[in-house]
Amino acid sequence: LYKGTKDQILHVLQQNMQCNPKETAAAQGSSNLIEIKCFISLPHGTVTFKVIMIGTAAKSLFLVEAKRGRGDAFDFYRIFAQLVEYLGPAVRSRS
Repeated sequence: LYKGTKDQILHVLQQNMQCNPKETAAAQGSSNLIEIKCFISLPHGTVTFKVIMIGTAAKSLFLVEAKRGRGDAFDFYRIFAQLVEYLGPAVRSRS
């Protein structure tokens, strides 16, 4: 669970992680679902992943899921750990 806004997550992905996020067209029309596609180029390959934010009854509380697309699973785990670290106290639950 994450307490915050879509813009805060986009800022973390762009500024802190040097990711290239893009909000998908399918999710733009839905108020409860936000899907952001990302890729990070690493020295030995590119890792692609999606960050999916699902709105809850509370206005600023989201269920956030990160799904790996292509790339090394260990690299993705490190990227996910960085994302959680950069979001800091806004992450309410990690499971």
